[in-house]
Amino acid sequence: MKAGATTETHGWLPMLEARVSWAPFKELVPVISLIVDVEHDFAAEDGRAVAEGLRLAASRIEAVAAEAIRLREGLA
Repeated sequence: MKAGATTETHGWLPMLEARVSWAPFKELVPVISLIVDVEHDFAAEDGRAVAEGLRLAASRIEAVAAEAIRLREGLA
């Protein structure tokens, strides 16, 4: 999953890449792999778009975590 925001200053700004990672010979259970990255100076007007992008990123992290938990529970 990906998340980001469209800002006036920078256009589309990716903020998150998230996935379930499970390498059975390395990881005993599914884990979540996250790349969270935002580092820019923004116009004040972009603040709402950035905040919305971060809220979307948070909800997508929750969804990926829920999927990893569902997969882990299937192992029991």
